Amino acid sequence: MPSSSWVIGSHADVPETEVSVTAGASTQTVTFPAGSYYVADPVPARSAMDTLAARIVADHSNVSSCSASLGEDRIVRLTANTAFTATFNDDTLRSLLGLTGNWTTSQTTQAAQGTSGYMWVPGKASIQMGRYGTQGLRTYDTAVGMSGPGNVTATQHNYHIKNEFTWRHVLNARGWPSSEGPGSWVAFHRNVLRRFWKFKIYEDLNNDESSTSGVSLASPQGPYIMQAGRGQITEDYQQEISMYDYLDRFTLPVVSTAEY
Repeated sequence: MPSSSWVIGSHADVPETEVSVTAGASTQTVTFPAGSYYVADPVPARSAMDTLAARIVADHSNVSSCSASLGEDRIVRLTANTAFTATFNDDTLRSLLGLTGNWTTSQTTQAAQGTSGYMWVPGKASIQMGRYGTQGLRTYDTAVGMSGPGNVTATQHNYHIKNEFTWRHVLNARGWPSSEGPGSWVAFHRNVLRRFWKFKIYEDLNNDESSTSGVSLASPQGPYIMQAGRGQITEDYQQEISMYDYLDRFTLPVVSTAEY
């Protein structure tokens, strides 16, 4: 999977979280501020991983530098100038970053135990309704009236931007595996899409499960929320091959929205 879309989601209501960080034989409390955060973002203040790294430096006297990266293997890592451990008092931030437990082994680089369920990397580039690289198509709020002779009167008040992304031939392990765990489409839908939380789409980024090199998040499309009608929301899923759950197809209609 050399190149892929990366769909990076957010949590709109991360609570203030106390993280007990031990470094240099000293345990000190690091306070992660409440707010709305993406797993990762080009703007550090909106990125959960970058905010955590910054707070560790700000709140722990023995840590002079700490940086965060999102690897090509879809794993969040924090690297400090000194070995450290971290214990979180709330699961929300841990889950957003892909952690399934605390960091209990003292080392300079700490890695999440898994992929965040708030992001999705299908292993494929998308097919888009809008021109590649744009936010999407303008949709105008229009009221149209027509008289008997065929005269038309139209009133337009505003517009919104919508788009639609389709991914074909996605491996079922990234789509709807039996585990329904983090890293799959169904987990991302349940954690982000159905809640109408914001996400951004980055195209043509490397995805190599054997590489810890960080991806460079720049020039995203979005932020978006899922476009849905009133009432029920159904998880999208289509088989590419009839009666064969190996390759899947997913379609994501979106609406451009304001940033947090």
